[in-house]
Amino acid sequence: FPVTIMRKGKTNLLIPVFVIVGLIFILGFVLLRENILDFLKPYPYAMKRTEAYPKIVKSTKIIEKTRVVANSKEEYDAKIAELFDNPAEVPMPTVDFETSKLLIVTSETNDTEGYRVKVESVIKNEQEQKLETLIRHTKPGETCVNTEEKNVAVDMVILEKNSWDLKFDKVERTEECK
Repeated sequence: FPVTIMRKGKTNLLIPVFVIVGLIFILGFVLLRENILDFLKPYPYAMKRTEAYPKIVKSTKIIEKTRVVANSKEEYDAKIAELFDNPAEVPMPTVDFETSKLLIVTSETNDTEGYRVKVESVIKNEQEQKLETLIRHTKPGETCVNTEEKNVAVDMVILEKNSWDLKFDKVERTEECK
């Protein structure tokens, strides 16, 4: 007889727990539904990856981190010539400048290998008419032994041509070696 009472007690305790968990889930869905519905959109990103990038380019020119948009082949050629001592090492991706533009992102000039840069995402913010761009910078940790060689990490992505402003956010990460 006492065992039956214990089972009923456990069952009776589980019902309020399920009700509370259910209410939390419903409340969370109602409060976050705009963010949840973003996952249901077919392709919220406004970028297309390019074949050869991201990559590391050997360069002795001292440059700062760069974020620039090329709207034509001429703009691309001028910017690449300005940034790198050997522009041939930086192949231009296949891009139709009639309908698209090219976002070029670089790190600063690094003294050793092991640094990387990558455009993680470009998301359309239609309310503010901005392209929200997330860039990840990765640097080697203290446990890494890297060759000393001046280089620049480069990434390029294709964006649809429009007059929207770009807003940049960055994530910096240190990656330890094994």
